[in-house]
Amino acid sequence: MKASLVTKDFQELIEKLAKKNKDVAPIAKKMLKESADITQQAINQSALTHNYSRQMIESEITPTVEQINNFSFRCKVGFDSNANSNGAMHAIFVNYGTPKRKEHGKVDATFFFTKAIKQTASKRKAIQKKIVEEVTK
Repeated sequence: MKASLVTKDFQELIEKLAKKNKDVAPIAKKMLKESADITQQAINQSALTHNYSRQMIESEITPTVEQINNFSFRCKVGFDSNANSNGAMHAIFVNYGTPKRKEHGKVDATFFFTKAIKQTASKRKAIQKKIVEEVTK
């Protein structure tokens, strides 16, 4: 499970930096990392209330920024199936539910992951703006 953390105002922020002749790469990395950390914390906190398992803990992502090419960065949040596939699958089932499962009973969707991402949108935007304002002063 992954989520995009870039706000729609991100391009505007980058343009402000470019006008000030600032090196965008380290600033973009900082903005993504701080945004991702807040979102991952919210996902983890939300997961606690929804049948949070040891396996889910083992599959949590520690957000790190990856450079894809010269002008593109990526930062993942959520649960990583490479770290613990059972934990990541558990997170998916808790988030989306198991409406067709007959054995062991159905599990209702909680959308804990989706809700955490939506709830942190304004915080992510505020962090990104704050970082740009600090750098462009």
